[in-house]
Amino acid sequence: MASFASVIMETMRTPLNLRSLDLNLLVFFDALMAQRHVTRAASQVAVSQSAMSNALGRLRQVFGDELFVRTAKGMEPTPRALELGPEVRAIVQQTTRLMSSDRFFDAATSERRFTCRMSDIIGSLMLPTLLGQLQVDAPRVTLEVVHLSPDDTVAALEGDRLDLAVSMELHHANTVRSSPLVSDRMV
Repeated sequence: MASFASVIMETMRTPLNLRSLDLNLLVFFDALMAQRHVTRAASQVAVSQSAMSNALGRLRQVFGDELFVRTAKGMEPTPRALELGPEVRAIVQQTTRLMSSDRFFDAATSERRFTCRMSDIIGSLMLPTLLGQLQVDAPRVTLEVVHLSPDDTVAALEGDRLDLAVSMELHHANTVRSSPLVSDRMV
């Protein structure tokens, strides 16, 4: 099975005009993956049910696959859709983050939800102070704390499923920005 990137590369062998490609189709695909129902997906992205059905038809044409098949349970993704899902999700998240620049971030009024990776021990040491400061500086910001393995943490940071991670000895590529926070040693 080919990945989304390989489909793009294959398409690039024949001249591709990005201006003729509707990138909103990726948003529609992502909604269909999440909802598995045309009407609910349409509601999620604020379009009519017929517009979502039309987008599904165009998606099928672009990818050369049914992508979603109607069943008694709703729209079930094909193996090709399941393969494309995580990559499309990452593209949609990265594009959303790119377009909603933090340059205009106002902590005092933001209602943004941040997802942070911390171990239980780091959380018990840092969260009381962090949450107290958030309550003063960013009272409507939500912080979700998760615990992941180091490999899963790096993958989640690179896949834009985590906003930040506080971790010891996290080995990552240059795709992740890091900065020392505190110095400690294991005894």
